[in-house]
Amino acid sequence: MTKMIRRMFLTGCLILIFLLSACGGKGSDNGSADQGSLKDGTYEVYVDMEGGSGRASITSPTELQVKNGQMTARIEWSSNHYDYMIVGEEKYLPTNTEGNSVFEVPVAALDQTIDVVADTTAMSTAHEIAYKLTFSMEEDNEGEENVDSASPDRTKGLNQALDPQTISKELTFDHSMELQYAKHFKVDYYQDGYALIQITDEGAFLMVPEGKEVPGDLSSEIRIIQQPIHNVYLVASAVMDMFRSIDALDQIRFSGTKEDKWYIPEVVAAMKSGNMLYAGKYSAPDYEKIMAEKCNLVIENTMIYHTPAVKEQLERFGICVMVDHSSYEEEPLGRTEWVKLYGLLSGKEEEAKEAFDDQIAEFASIDDQKKENATVAFFYFTNDGQVNVRRSSDYLPKMIEMAGGEYIFKDLGEEEESAASTLSMQMEAFYAAAKEADYMIYNSTTVGEIETLADLLKKNELLSKCKAVENHQVFCTSNNLYQSSMELGTIIGDFHKMLKGDVDTLTYLYPLK
Repeated sequence: MTKMIRRMFLTGCLILIFLLSACGGKGSDNGSADQGSLKDGTYEVYVDMEGGSGRASITSPTELQVKNGQMTARIEWSSNHYDYMIVGEEKYLPTNTEGNSVFEVPVAALDQTIDVVADTTAMSTAHEIAYKLTFSMEEDNEGEENVDSASPDRTKGLNQALDPQTISKELTFDHSMELQYAKHFKVDYYQDGYALIQITDEGAFLMVPEGKEVPGDLSSEIRIIQQPIHNVYLVASAVMDMFRSIDALDQIRFSGTKEDKWYIPEVVAAMKSGNMLYAGKYSAPDYEKIMAEKCNLVIENTMIYHTPAVKEQLERFGICVMVDHSSYEEEPLGRTEWVKLYGLLSGKEEEAKEAFDDQIAEFASIDDQKKENATVAFFYFTNDGQVNVRRSSDYLPKMIEMAGGEYIFKDLGEEEESAASTLSMQMEAFYAAAKEADYMIYNSTTVGEIETLADLLKKNELLSKCKAVENHQVFCTSNNLYQSSMELGTIIGDFHKMLKGDVDTLTYLYPLK
């Protein structure tokens, strides 16, 4: 009886701790950006909307103005029938008289849910409808592409690596994983199946085989991944294709990206069937759902560094959190080689080696092709009229060069200390560099696909004077470009086909009509 009472008491305490912690994880102290964290200026933010009938939508990304520390977002509805919005206790009227209804509303904090009411006159009588809006600097499924995190130099690779020979007297070092291109992780193997994983800016993890004990003299700074991994919560969208390529999707139970944001057919099917569930974005996970199914590993992208309390919360619940840094790899094959790490975690190392070797072969076949000596611009327009482009050291410009092209910006952004893979520039500066480019590629993965040159010129008519537009050599990426992390060889092949004029068999590009 005493044991039963003690067990009931401990269970009650754990439930209370969980409820209090979960509430705290969504509060104002969760490390999310707030009104004091952004400098005055104009930003592009993504809007996630819940509520309503699902017929209406809000343009995303949209513009966020910060003035004297106060944030104001531009809200454009997909209809012209909204005549006011209520945020808090304040009513806001449209700022326009023609076209879709546009409002400017205050934003208390980023990465936190804001309750709003919007009144629509689309029905026979006016109706106030409640919505929940969340504003984020990065989109759920592409955050790792543009994040500017704490690492000032993506070229240095792994920092402060532990000596695998000395982490424990109970472990006998055997050998290290052979890596050809990846710089931002390493793996050391020990006898009896143990493995030490080290990741840039993340630290070290010890993978403990099923049935084996954690060494007693291991440093508390080394986190434990107990095999087998199960019911994984995967937030880093680029990693999903790696699990797909080694037939390990069954180990992913939770996604940090909603079903309608996925373009990988196997993932869409898994979510439709209920084999994979949406468990919230990186900044607002569904703790109860994740814990109920005994998830023992969370794989985040580097956006989690903006909400450190969420990471701490998951770890407090006894769940190991690993942050993927494959986006730090500048070499395309360096990104692909991260499949070896996930092969190790999922028990599919041979499949991972085969998947990586396949991409090596793809790259080799393209590398043997003749250089085309054509210049290429890769870009998209932000809502405030600026042009977003890739840094010249980024992996995408290198893929263009591997395909035989020449990226128009040879030294762009090299002088800035930032981990971000992109930057924005004024249209005039972009036009000066891009007007003589032989080819233009419009990046649809952030702002949506376009079909025609007319669609592109609606964004800025100055492009009509560009050589690529005049010669009808403008292409658009498909939405699934970034999620296809194990298809980089095919993507380079598409770039090469584009440069050769072979546009009938493209997979990730299509010409604008």
